[in-house]
Amino acid sequence: MNDPSDGLPRRGRQPAIKVQAFLANLPMFSEMSTQELDRVATGTQVQHAAKGDTVFRTGDPCVGFHAVVYGQIKLGFTSPQGVEKVVEIIRPGSSFGEALMFLDKPYIVFAQALADSLLLHVSKRTVLEELERDPGFARRMLSGLSRKLHGLVRDVEAYTLAFLESGSRDGESFQLSDLRQGAFVHGPTCPENIARLLGISVDAEEVIRLLTGDTTTLDAVEESMECRDGFYLVTLVAADGETQEIAFSIDEADRQKPPDAQRLTLRRSTVRGPNGEKRWEATYDDYIDVDGQAFPTNVRFVDEVNGADTAVRVKSISLDPNVPEGAFRQTPAPGMSIETADCP
Repeated sequence: MNDPSDGLPRRGRQPAIKVQAFLANLPMFSEMSTQELDRVATGTQVQHAAKGDTVFRTGDPCVGFHAVVYGQIKLGFTSPQGVEKVVEIIRPGSSFGEALMFLDKPYIVFAQALADSLLLHVSKRTVLEELERDPGFARRMLSGLSRKLHGLVRDVEAYTLAFLESGSRDGESFQLSDLRQGAFVHGPTCPENIARLLGISVDAEEVIRLLTGDTTTLDAVEESMECRDGFYLVTLVAADGETQEIAFSIDEADRQKPPDAQRLTLRRSTVRGPNGEKRWEATYDDYIDVDGQAFPTNVRFVDEVNGADTAVRVKSISLDPNVPEGAFRQTPAPGMSIETADCP
């Protein structure tokens, strides 16, 4: 394999590219100098993957991250029932595996080429060496990643969720077209079903609170609070060693006010087991004001117990809107199985 700093080898009529130029367009490296990109390129390998090839398997060690030059890569996992579930399709110009690289954990999904693809693999060792060499590298890298995360809304593209009037007791039910499993699921919108759809293992009532920008707390025997980087961080410790960290941001206009007069907004709630391993986490990016009440518009749930990573985006909230009858009603696509999700 050619030195990646010299560009990619030609294969048939495929054009060669400059590795540094491609890396510079990735959010992680968009703030980097030419010299830094040159050093990262020396730790970058070119990988060709034919359609159907496996890039890595679930459980393989993560020793770097990948970027797609051309082609498509499918990320997925196999459920305990043996059913393959697609998590995401990675397209040209996008990267994957950065988070696990820093967490020092094996892959929790597999990656497979959906088409003939050209990938760049940036080694973890190279990135860590740059971080040790220059603290400014970390700052510039985080700046690039922050822009990516700020503009990234991870919609679950294969799902359509709608709510409509029905004959249930509270007058509401849901319909879900799961295009990946070929199933049309419907049932009442009880907390248990909402938790089930999100893949979250916490109590159903707590999911509802989390979706509205609230969180339950552990029954703590120890409590502490600190102000760090403009956030209040509250740490709770339960009798069994389970911990919870809750982060609140301070309204910009209230920073000079006394604590009891400041308006706070929930930004993160994280629960860890007695061994320190994360069980679940909810994070909040943006809020909107609805009749004087703040509601989150971007909520991300990470459930380490179930291996779930789910984002919920709210485009708008209207109070008592005039909705035409049947506006949200769906019809199962031909060939779909119909399943009912009942509440306990």
